[in-house]
Amino acid sequence: MRWDVAHRVASIAAVQAHRDYGIDRDRYVDVFAAMTAAGVVCMGQPMPRLLGYYRAPEDDGPAILVNSGQDEIGIRHGGGHEFGHFVLKHRSCVDEDPFERWGDGTWPDEEKTAEAFAAWFLMPPPAVRAALRVIGLAEPREPTDVYQLARWLGTSYAGTVRHLVNIHLLRPAQAETWSRIAPATLRRRAQGPADEPPGHVWVMRRSAHGSTAHVAAGDRLHLLFPACPSQIELPAGVKYVQRTESRSRGRSAAPVDFEPGLLLQVTDTLTSPADLLVHPGDGREPWQVTLMPAPLRQGLPEAWHCCWPTCDH
Repeated sequence: MRWDVAHRVASIAAVQAHRDYGIDRDRYVDVFAAMTAAGVVCMGQPMPRLLGYYRAPEDDGPAILVNSGQDEIGIRHGGGHEFGHFVLKHRSCVDEDPFERWGDGTWPDEEKTAEAFAAWFLMPPPAVRAALRVIGLAEPREPTDVYQLARWLGTSYAGTVRHLVNIHLLRPAQAETWSRIAPATLRRRAQGPADEPPGHVWVMRRSAHGSTAHVAAGDRLHLLFPACPSQIELPAGVKYVQRTESRSRGRSAAPVDFEPGLLLQVTDTLTSPADLLVHPGDGREPWQVTLMPAPLRQGLPEAWHCCWPTCDH
């Protein structure tokens, strides 16, 4: 099966799954809520070198085991891939890292369609467009835009680059070039001159007002506003890092890379949803973003909770 055929099959299946399991296609997709709605038993467990495991109904399933030894983005992708096996009525299977195992292009058909399903399920076009509006864009202009888009979608940078080609927001040649850029480079660029970020870096402008950010301990929030805020209300679990300054990119690029702003960091004491409030100094209404901490996905969902050992994992 060619990849374009796999994506056609997966895109149709994803739309049907969103409908059948009550998923809002205009926002961040909770794949684990979909599993619950579908009656699929899910469990998290550290599994070195494994992406996950799917047990089909004919083998006393449906059940999914995800590798909780990954970060939340990896867990979400693994969950989407295994859920794809269920939706597409595949056989039971144990999944290693598909890019490592079948990097030579010899992917089995079922693995191709499950991988394509994960992309279409976690990144439906309406959710991608909504996330672009949150970061203040109509389409990505450079790799840093895709990195920020991935933050709001809860997906990997590389996976987001690939999927933007599928939904015609990026040309294949652009994707080929941008996919070679290390996310660590984009993290450093997103926060401006500061020490090495321990997690992901979110650039938040006025366009993010009223949105929900699914964050993890160590993530940094770079708040950029036209006017310096007169007051900022930090919830418990968020600390101030520093004020950021303007910096020039260089002779051949735009004159300003980083606007003056505030750099904050999520800590391991953020264990429940909390609102970050900024009262602008220009007299506008308060700006607000809800911070949703990622749970520790160990064992069955009933035991999942926010409990991070450190904020620099």
